[in-house]
Amino acid sequence: MLVGSAEQTFIYNAINGHYQAGDALQAITPCFRPLDNDDYSRPYFMKLELFVYKGMPGMTEDTICRDAYQWMLHYINPHNLKFVRCDNETDIIYTPLNLELGSYGKRSYEDHWWYYGTGIAEPRFSIAVNDSFQPGYHSSPIPKYFVNTLDKIYEELLECREATNSLLRQCELADILLAVEQYAVSQYGEAGWDAIRDMAKLTQRAFAADKR
Repeated sequence: MLVGSAEQTFIYNAINGHYQAGDALQAITPCFRPLDNDDYSRPYFMKLELFVYKGMPGMTEDTICRDAYQWMLHYINPHNLKFVRCDNETDIIYTPLNLELGSYGKRSYEDHWWYYGTGIAEPRFSIAVNDSFQPGYHSSPIPKYFVNTLDKIYEELLECREATNSLLRQCELADILLAVEQYAVSQYGEAGWDAIRDMAKLTQRAFAADKR
């Protein structure tokens, strides 16, 4: 027997008393929709299902949707995404292809209720990312992150690794240095950044003497 999606398993476990209020779960499984079969919708696909049993303090029906939307912005321009309310749930739509990227809402059964949503569904999310990507300095999509975060350093590292041009790679190395400095200063202040650079000089000396 094939389970339609991970949500059915979550519901089964909830009904059988395996969850407590506030439990937040996720699972990657095949999702079966035998009536779907076009260029972007398949009879089956891979899906990360998000499930929060009876919610968390301060959580609303929009919480999972907004979180998923913020993650998608790392890969897709916000001008190409919109929210559509339908059938007591909210969809995130990639507008150039009118492609649903995820559905979010609240469901209940007897005295059980839960928030649900799509973390990512493949291949449709990759279809949207590749469709929205416009090659510039880089030939493949690279996620975008906020400054003053470790993720921003990771973004710049990915761009540096992909650079095939020597001058571009030097520019990306400069961006890595800036991202490291911005993160360090945001976390430890200017004095902390000075201490980090001093420690780097000590480490360089230790490497040179082979006495780390």
